Amino acid sequence: MPKMDKGTYHGVLAESALDTNKNGTPLIRLTFNIKNRWDGAKWEPISDSIQRNVKLYLSDAAAQYSFDKLKSLGFNGDFKAPDFGEEVKTKGISLTCEHDTSDGKTYENWDLPFSNEAKEATAPEDDVIRDLTAAFQSSMPNSKTSAPADETPPSPNEPPI
Repeated sequence: MPKMDKGTYHGVLAESALDTNKNGTPLIRLTFNIKNRWDGAKWEPISDSIQRNVKLYLSDAAAQYSFDKLKSLGFNGDFKAPDFGEEVKTKGISLTCEHDTSDGKTYENWDLPFSNEAKEATAPEDDVIRDLTAAFQSSMPNSKTSAPADETPPSPNEPPI
């Protein structure tokens, strides 16, 4: 049974370590001191001393997702001696708590918000764009007789001629 309600919390990074799960998948475990809970309007202090772990998996499938989150925390890139930006260790960050159910038991699942860094858009190749355009147009009824985009539709008060 989870002890913390689902929601958004504020925590300060207390420690980090490279670890593996029971299946041998590498992960980095980030332990946070939970300080406040967002009540929808303001941060409410948490009176108890509570620590929670965020696990960022480093499998081939999850690595890039985890790397992006680590970058947003100012990770030094050294998995033997992980360290993070001073702000994460002193001022803290927002964390989310969700509840997951497995084997009939409900568990807390703590996570970081995704990086707020702007990512430059990378357009697909021209042939992919052509294929997408053709697929979209063929999905439209009467796609061969579409009106030009610059044509103004008639006013609803004027009958068509």
